[in-house]
Amino acid sequence: MLTFLCLPLSGEVLLAHNNFGGSIPDSISDLGNIQILDLSHNRLRGSLPNGFTALENLQMLDLSFNFLGGSLPDNLGDLTSLVEFRLNTNAVSNGPFFGFTGQIPASVGFLNKLVRFDIFENLLTGTIPSQFGFLDNIAILDVAFNPSLGGTVPTELENLNSLQELYVTGTNVTGTVPSALCSANLYIEISCGTSAPSLSCSCCTCSTA
Repeated sequence: MLTFLCLPLSGEVLLAHNNFGGSIPDSISDLGNIQILDLSHNRLRGSLPNGFTALENLQMLDLSFNFLGGSLPDNLGDLTSLVEFRLNTNAVSNGPFFGFTGQIPASVGFLNKLVRFDIFENLLTGTIPSQFGFLDNIAILDVAFNPSLGGTVPTELENLNSLQELYVTGTNVTGTVPSALCSANLYIEISCGTSAPSLSCSCCTCSTA
């Protein structure tokens, strides 16, 4: 079980690979000056706590490889200092018991310092927000293995001069990958095979995983 009552109120909280269980306590909101929060590779469950988006100095968040779930807060964009956002691999392969659900909030477009957005292997629905097109510094955008995430690849992503890698494998995204993304020489990974969604792309890497 986690508690933040005795942790420093600034700097880094690095608690990865500790086999912690339980939920993330609401007291996390007391860490107003925290810059790095790494709780990855534990057994944490539940949803993101109330007050989570009050961590306005947070630069790196890693909650990957846990059993967390629930929806992402609509005001996720309040975390304007974020550089890395990793919530990947919270869904388990043998059933939809864990994993983040609902839509990716449109407010993600306010995270203009963001370089990496990893939320693969969850249970997200809706579409890839066009507001990703405002993320001038984004290099890696990974929404793969969210089977119910649909829609198309937004044309607004053509504005992202810093984008290097885009992953939409294992989603229900269809249509055509915008041609400007191909001319930008990105690494783009999509699903392939007879059962894959109809997503056409002249430059993508095809994955059957």
